[in-house]
Amino acid sequence: MFLELGRRFGQKDVSGYGKVPLNIFFDGDDKAWSGYSNVILRLATYAEENSVEYLTIGTELNNLNHAIEADKRWVKLIYQIRQRYTGKLIYTHNFKGDSDLKKSEKTMSWLWLILWV
Repeated sequence: MFLELGRRFGQKDVSGYGKVPLNIFFDGDDKAWSGYSNVILRLATYAEENSVEYLTIGTELNNLNHAIEADKRWVKLIYQIRQRYTGKLIYTHNFKGDSDLKKSEKTMSWLWLILWV
């Protein structure tokens, strides 16, 4: 179903290409961050106005796991989202097979506390 919807909007199915190595990182460039913030805040307002039950505010990539913990801009952004949206927030944290779940427990607790407070 989702592949068909994607094709209707001109998106190409890339599921057969395998893994794509990406090197995405936050480098302190507030231009990209402010663009993301503006979009997610507009989505939060839309979600509240339309009684959306869940709002995904981010999807993690393996190489960003450590950067999210250290970036204090997330705390401010989640506070701003909460001023607009009263539903449940989701943040997807990615784990590979070799991920150390014990080590990531601190990260998940931190995210859980912020997202559900």
